[in-house]
Formats: sequence, structure tokens, C-alpha cells
Amino acid sequence: MESISADDARRSLDSIDASRQELADRMTTPRWYYPAVGLLVAQMVLVYGLVGGLPAVLSALAVALGSGWLVRAYAGHTGISISKPAGLRSGLALAAFALAMMVPVLCVAFVDGVATGMVLALALSVLVSTVVLGLLYDATYRNDLRRRARRDPA
Repeated sequence: MESISADDARRSLDSIDASRQELADRMTTPRWYYPAVGLLVAQMVLVYGLVGGLPAVLSALAVALGSGWLVRAYAGHTGISISKPAGLRSGLALAAFALAMMVPVLCVAFVDGVATGMVLALALSVLVSTVVLGLLYDATYRNDLRRRARRDPA
């Protein structure tokens, strides 16, 4: 069995750290990405809340197809595909992001007789929160990657 010196091991770990730093630097979401996600979800809130029926099913299909396209476009833009948070902080930011999208959708999907004004407010709130929390998630993810590269547990 081959023995690895402490210096070789240190160089290998430093190389991994440098890769994490490089990845954090490359992670720049296109400006249009989160507004597009927000518009997809906001249209679903509007259609579910104001129309329902078959248009709501088609709206959900549009979200599914649009989300798939956005994931591919993001991977093409950055050259990477992210499958999970990089740490606790980015995991919490992702949970907040998902919750901000799910609550308005669930309100209009499962509560009968939501007033038109409330549907419009929910659609606007999901659009704004998707953009704001999406950018927060990106920043937190990059920070988690950098923290791991420095081996900083905090």
C-alpha cells in the first residue's frame, strides 16, 4: 500500500479548497433567472386564484416545464448544476425561498373564495419574495462554499 506524505495530503486538501473558492466565484445567477421563476409562480397563483379548472392544470404544467427549462439554462450559463445546499445557512435560505413560493400557491389552491385583491397581492408577494429570497440564497450558498473552503465551521 502506497503511503502519502503529510505535504501531499496538505496539497490535495488545498486543491479542494481552491476548487470550492473557484466554484463560489463562478456561481453568478443570470439577472433574468429569479424574475422568471417569480413570474412562473405568480401566474400560477393568479390562474388558480382567479380562474381554476383546466387553466389551473395548464398553469401547473407551465410551471413544471418552465422550471425544467430554467434549470437547464442556469446549468448552461454557469457550467454547473446545483443539487443541494452547501451548508446549514444555505439550507435555511432555500427553505425560506421554497416556503415563500408555496404558501401563496397553497392559499389560492385550497382556500375557496379568496378575494380578487388578495389573489393579486399574493401573486405580487410571490414575485417579489422569489427575487429577493433567490438572491439571498445565492449569496448564502456562495458564503457556505467559501466557509467550507476555509474549513470554518461557523
